Amino acid sequence: SAWSAVYHFETGGIWKIQPAPVASNLYSVFFTDSLNGWAAGEQGTLLATNDGGNSWISENNPETELIEDIYFPDKVNGWAVGKKGLILHSTDQGIHWQKISSGTNLNLKSVYFSNPQKGWVAGDNASQAILLRTENSGETWQVHTPAELTQINDIYFKNTLEGWLIGHGPSFTAVHTSDGGENWNAISFPGNRTLLAIEFRDPLNGFISGTGGFLYQTTDSGNHWSSLSAPTQNDLTAIALPGKNKLLLLGRSLYSSSDQGKNWDSTLTASSAKFNALFFSDSLNGWITGDRGTILKTTSSGFPLGMTRPKEATIAGNFELFQNYPNPFNPTTTIRYQISSAGLVRLSVFNILGQKVAALINRKQTPGIYRITFNAASLASGIYFYRLQVDGRSIQTRKMILLR
Repeated sequence: SAWSAVYHFETGGIWKIQPAPVASNLYSVFFTDSLNGWAAGEQGTLLATNDGGNSWISENNPETELIEDIYFPDKVNGWAVGKKGLILHSTDQGIHWQKISSGTNLNLKSVYFSNPQKGWVAGDNASQAILLRTENSGETWQVHTPAELTQINDIYFKNTLEGWLIGHGPSFTAVHTSDGGENWNAISFPGNRTLLAIEFRDPLNGFISGTGGFLYQTTDSGNHWSSLSAPTQNDLTAIALPGKNKLLLLGRSLYSSSDQGKNWDSTLTASSAKFNALFFSDSLNGWITGDRGTILKTTSSGFPLGMTRPKEATIAGNFELFQNYPNPFNPTTTIRYQISSAGLVRLSVFNILGQKVAALINRKQTPGIYRITFNAASLASGIYFYRLQVDGRSIQTRKMILLR
């Protein structure tokens, strides 16, 4: 197919390609429920679907500026923002779009409405940021730009009063307001990375991602943020939280965690086309948009539900498989294990598909603690599993990350 050079599906079938009537790059996707959604991108492209993305139609948009973000606070009112101060508004479920004067020529990259009347639009030109606020459905806009940021990449408001802006600045990369944007308080993160995405699961639990594998979490409404181990050192451009403890990160690949970011799988990789946006309408249905008219859909939270993989099991006795060190590693790591009785010992390494990629030990051993160095120089970066078996019984399986 025409897509074979664009995608490599590491877990096959979790994400399905949906037909798009355009070949332009798509930078945003938004659904109000599992059926009704929109995608937008370069050259003013606006697509709509009312059947969950099985079919898409091009909406009439006389504007040709690139659209960066799209948002619907309810099923009727829609907003789209883009290059050169572009703001579009729809009051009929995205069928017709009207250009709204923004008063700026800066590139607008993010739009968020806490209700149909009150919303925010933000953007920058790399050295100067702007934040616009409306309280009357976009009839008028006021400038409320915080001085700390010269770049704003994402907006998140928990309600009409409390929200965050993230991006980049000389000293700070995020700001927080508790009065609807009248005043902003700077948040300091180490490393001065550029922050790209923010998302909250509930009023307490939220995540921020950014360049260079930046990933932070809060469990107390954003009062404190702590670093999480990211599955990559590449940029993480979007976050989705489809259901309890599930976390998805979009970058060069799509990374999934079912335990709040403690362990990671890489479930989808784009080899030549780029992924740009990620959105879930509920705990199961999600979409990715990307370059060349790419639209992908999952109905299983984006997780490898049916994937064959070595399963962890334990048996009685002092048999144990220890966590490898270092982890992540490149390209060598040490694996230790303990056996309490003599037997035929197998220590094997599997990829995320459950395919064996290395047999480290396959011989009889006496009781004791053993260590072996695993060299993964011939393997690609990603998630791997190593399994200990004694006399055919699975003792334990652990996960390790090869990070080049």
